[in-house]
Amino acid sequence: MERESTPTAGRKKPDYFDDADVSANMTGNIVRGSAFLAASSVGGFALNVVSTMILARLLNPEAYGLLAMVFVVTSFLVQFRDMNLTLATVQKAQITHGQISTIYWFNVTISCAIAVIVVALAPGISWFYGEPRLTGIAIFLALPIVIRGFASQHKALLRRKMRFGTMVAMDMTSTLAGYCAAVSFAWFGYSYWSLVWLQVASSATDLVLCWMVTGWRPSLPRRGSGVGAMLAFGSNLTAYSLIRYVSRSLDNVIIGRLSGAVVLGVYSRSRDLVGQVSGYAQSPFSAVGVPSLSRLLDQPENYRRTFSRLAEKIAILAMPATALIICTAPEIVEILLGPKWTAAAPVLRILCVLISTETMFGAVNWLFISQGRGGQLLRYGIFDAITRTAAIFIGLSWGMLGIATALAVTAVSIHLPGQIWYACREGPVRQSDVYRMLAPILSGSLLGLAGALLAQRAIPTENPFVTIILSGSMIAIAVLLVLLFTASGRRLLMDLRRGVEVLLRRRKTPA
Repeated sequence: MERESTPTAGRKKPDYFDDADVSANMTGNIVRGSAFLAASSVGGFALNVVSTMILARLLNPEAYGLLAMVFVVTSFLVQFRDMNLTLATVQKAQITHGQISTIYWFNVTISCAIAVIVVALAPGISWFYGEPRLTGIAIFLALPIVIRGFASQHKALLRRKMRFGTMVAMDMTSTLAGYCAAVSFAWFGYSYWSLVWLQVASSATDLVLCWMVTGWRPSLPRRGSGVGAMLAFGSNLTAYSLIRYVSRSLDNVIIGRLSGAVVLGVYSRSRDLVGQVSGYAQSPFSAVGVPSLSRLLDQPENYRRTFSRLAEKIAILAMPATALIICTAPEIVEILLGPKWTAAAPVLRILCVLISTETMFGAVNWLFISQGRGGQLLRYGIFDAITRTAAIFIGLSWGMLGIATALAVTAVSIHLPGQIWYACREGPVRQSDVYRMLAPILSGSLLGLAGALLAQRAIPTENPFVTIILSGSMIAIAVLLVLLFTASGRRLLMDLRRGVEVLLRRRKTPA
């Protein structure tokens, strides 16, 4: 199949439709990409911590609760924005300029239509929650939906070419722009509007950077460009995303409806903290996972090894983080959010279990996506949604703590084991590969948790920073010891060392 080239004018632009340079040094791209993204994730986490500490003290729980009420609707509709065609762009073996241009305009059209629907639904959102302020919030949040639709395929092309350094710089810049806007508006007393402007400023900055950096310009859509298979693949993933989103938003809807904005603000802020930690643990390797595994389908052993080595890096971040939050949730809330948010500590302590389950859930999803098994992923999503909804209604009688507990128990006992079993029924990766990879990291984290709790009893302190440092040290020592005494653990440590060397020395890794 002859590839089309991107029209260029003036200086030469990257050819996003030729993968020869990516495939020629796949190992190097994976190692360098993972190392660089992991380091940038630390920077992004630090930026988020600082902004959270500032905004939580300038705003009250009600402001976050109001935004959470609207996000339930807007985030649901946003699932339709790109129909997961960005993943189709990354996963497909060969793409052409005509295909991506056609998909680009499809994404833009859908984004504009979603924005119109959000504006039309704005009065209904206010009526449902009995809160008139939600109308203006919903109307204004339609703007970033449109803006992000103009950037989706540009980001997909960067991800396909594994230009992770560029992606990181763009994401950090747009995130910083959003936080600066939010803090400025909050400082001048604009309350919940500061959180709205965070969304607008970050999306606008991201769009400008995408068009400036990539150099790719879409042409007019073409008939017969061969996007049918990509649409079919994307539609299965979109249906899965919708089902997953609804089941994961039901707790917010119920709490907001029954308990109001203040209680929802406490619950949603706890969930957001868990989601942010999960995202920072998973995102460096998810960005690498799908494009690299999609190119290794004809190499089963290499595919299995690459999946295990990427997934274990997520686990080494997520599981110790879960242990640390379990034993220091009150101190973390005190430092990050301040005294107005003490009610969030018990919720955070329970929900933090989802850090480990959700990150591994996302990693196992690479198997479905890279192997083109969108239909199977959709079927598992239906099962996941049914069991999650049942858990929410079981826990409802005990309020937000009951819901949080039911969700955590279901995730550990049903969702993650079930997903691993279903994903590993086909393809090169087996259940034993996943559990063997997780065993030393999970053992070290549990041992560290026990040690941290004992250390807190033996060395009591009123200083939250000391408590967190003491507990974190115990967990880190326990995990390190377990890794040193297992073969897979020692290999993991060597991989981490190699990644640091690549990051610091920018050494070329042989294919």
